[in-house]
Amino acid sequence: MCIVIAAAFLISMVLYVAYYRMEEMKAFYAAMVPLVTEAFSIVILAGMLLAGSR
Repeated sequence: MCIVIAAAFLISMVLYVAYYRMEEMKAFYAAMVPLVTEAFSIVILAGMLLAGSR
């Protein structure tokens, strides 16, 4: 889980910094990637918590 969170964090930081240097539409799509990676890591965490409670 730590690796998934660290990867999501690194992807988010790289894209947030690059966001300000991109064209408008590319920046829009680049800003969506961190949201998706964070949602993916939350789904994995929730799945782990639910599987551990059984």
